[in-house]
Amino acid sequence: VRLCDVHPDGASELISYGVLNLTHRKSHEFPEPLVPGEMVSARVVLDQCAYRVPAGHKLRVAVSNAYWPMIWPSPEPVRLYLSNAKLKLPRRP
Repeated sequence: VRLCDVHPDGASELISYGVLNLTHRKSHEFPEPLVPGEMVSARVVLDQCAYRVPAGHKLRVAVSNAYWPMIWPSPEPVRLYLSNAKLKLPRRP
């Protein structure tokens, strides 16, 4: 999951990202396989950072199953569906 600052000219700047192997959604010690078509809940925490989004810019949340070359793709084709997704960001007065 990547959080990006999208500039008015369309340029994109990475603010933060987080990674989760979904087989580890409950525990890193005891991974559980995914069942195709079964809904699961997962929480992906983004790296902490201090970033001010300038006026006129937009935020984009990008979700993918790979982030080459840091995160290799799955050996088999994958489809991700999001439902009830939430993004919680702190707001500075």
